[in-house]
Amino acid sequence: MVELQNISKRFVFHKENLTVLDNINFKIQANDFISIMGKSGSGKTTLLNIISGLCKPSSGTVLFNNSKPKGFFDNYASRFRSDSMGFVFQHFNLIPYHTVLENVVVPLKFSSLPPKHHKRLGLDILNQLDIHDKHHHYPHMLSGGQMQRVAIARALIKSPKLILADEPTGNLDDHTASEIIDLFVKLNEENHVALLLSTHDRRIIDRSKDTYSIENKCLKKVDTGDPVYQFSKSL
Repeated sequence: MVELQNISKRFVFHKENLTVLDNINFKIQANDFISIMGKSGSGKTTLLNIISGLCKPSSGTVLFNNSKPKGFFDNYASRFRSDSMGFVFQHFNLIPYHTVLENVVVPLKFSSLPPKHHKRLGLDILNQLDIHDKHHHYPHMLSGGQMQRVAIARALIKSPKLILADEPTGNLDDHTASEIIDLFVKLNEENHVALLLSTHDRRIIDRSKDTYSIENKCLKKVDTGDPVYQFSKSL
């Protein structure tokens, strides 16, 4: 589905080059459920942003279905990101002056689906996530968990094969976080959506199929059964 080959990312800060990611090689395949852990500032969000197209790597290549883009704005890569990926942001990123339903259908504005079908599809998704009764509300009228469900509904509206989520439980209380984790597990097991989640939440890591850690700018697979892992400072 998605493959990263020799991906590195550098930023210029006070005229100095700071390397955040160094020579990352990584694959995401159908029905994967992968969690990525690491200290704050380790590069988890940067990695997700590179995969989603929100951030351009300094070097290396991101392949989509084994297709090598001709450039960062390659048409095939752009279509793949648009049609096959959904992104759930840590801080929800809902449009405050749009209703719940209007927020959910935003990605459809760039699709070929006729506008008359947007409302029906949006309500169907909200119904699946048990938040259809809030479709006419505005974000400020919702709880944190409800806003996260809206954000997930927006990510699902185009039936993506892969969802990227950045700290999806980071702003939620324990009970609501557990509900959101259950929802992600259901999406993976029943809807066969591949998941790549950056997280500090041990509950997500425990329910993931594979776990990786970003340490010293590099990505490595983690054996979560290793006693060393139980006390990992990355968490």
